[in-house]
Amino acid sequence: MKKVRCLRSKIALIIVFSMLSSCAISCNKGDEKMERVSTEDFAVALCEVYISHIYGKEAAEKQKPYKVTDEHDSWRIQGQMQRRVLGGTFDITISKEDGRIIRLTHSR
Repeated sequence: MKKVRCLRSKIALIIVFSMLSSCAISCNKGDEKMERVSTEDFAVALCEVYISHIYGKEAAEKQKPYKVTDEHDSWRIQGQMQRRVLGGTFDITISKEDGRIIRLTHSR
């Protein structure tokens, strides 16, 4: 079961990075910086791939709804604690330019 989950996470990461790579090729216009992760929905989807891969899909699901903040050149996405639940929340910042993780923390 763990091997299947791990394989699915790897496939999801490959798909996301393929999308970003193809966008990088088609979006380059001279010296202009293009935002490849330009929408909140795309940022959340990318966040879910990262968080599911690192902490597991269940951890990502339990922390919904996420708090999403547009920070000009990046997206900050924070998990939310549910009442009477033990554990912490993630806090991830994703670059709008290329989808990379700028910062990732997890509270206790």
